Amino acid sequence: MQNPFPTDGDNLTSRELSESVPARTSLQRTLTRALAGFGLLPLLLLGVVAGAGDYLVRLNQAKTSLGAAVTAASADLDLFLIAHRSAVQQLASEFARSPGDEGDLVARLERTRAAFPDFLTMLATDAEGRVIAGSFDNRTGIDRAIWHGIDVSDRAYFPQARENAAPVVS
Repeated sequence: MQNPFPTDGDNLTSRELSESVPARTSLQRTLTRALAGFGLLPLLLLGVVAGAGDYLVRLNQAKTSLGAAVTAASADLDLFLIAHRSAVQQLASEFARSPGDEGDLVARLERTRAAFPDFLTMLATDAEGRVIAGSFDNRTGIDRAIWHGIDVSDRAYFPQARENAAPVVS
């Protein structure tokens, strides 16, 4: 009958056998690590390359879409300014052809502001810079008597309009 618990003198627990087992285990570990390294290293490198490539593609897409958005916004702003400047120039030439009285000037300014609600204030001045008519969004409750006849010749837009002999949008 075989002894299930061998002693030191038994062949199963001999010193030779116990010295050879760690050598085989370390050889197995070395081979396992080498195979895992050779298998995982390409995967890790592929992952890094794929991640870098994805980053570059996304960066390029972001630059392209930002450039397109800026171009579209610039075109929209140009169209907006062209339309509003044209409206002011048309109104100024209409004033030059037939000045009309103050009520008529205010009505024309109000019609233009109604057509272009982005204009918060519209003023018509005489050659000296005194307001002769105006239309503004009256959220502040300012009375007409306060702004009518006020001198705006010191404001930046008045000398610019006078020097260029053209209406000014500011």
